[in-house]
Amino acid sequence: MLLRYASAIDHRQWEALASVFSADAEGRYAGREPLHGRDPIVAWIKQSCEPMAWQHHLLSVYHIERVGPDEVSALTYHTSHQCTHDDPDTVKVLVGRYYDRLRLADDGGWVISYKDFQVGWRETRSRPS
Repeated sequence: MLLRYASAIDHRQWEALASVFSADAEGRYAGREPLHGRDPIVAWIKQSCEPMAWQHHLLSVYHIERVGPDEVSALTYHTSHQCTHDDPDTVKVLVGRYYDRLRLADDGGWVISYKDFQVGWRETRSRPS
């Protein structure tokens, strides 16, 4: 689910993105107000992606630990590159960490019930001449 989250965003597959969250998920993104529920989280991500012409998330899952019979926590390191439609020769780079909780769903798969994205570094780069 952690990697599917990123690839769904990169490919603008909003139904696939929704499938990785529990209906009652909570999302916290870079110090913004918390989002409550799968639909508000997906809507916010979709709106945030509208200006993007291209995105690429690179995730490295560092730890997954069981915290209950049907719940795990995960620490994932994140680097993303984003180019906007208005300025395709400039890339925004975000480096941060995701702190997630996942729980076992009724169908036996895992869903994200909590996601906290903390940005450590932001950078803007221009295409070399």
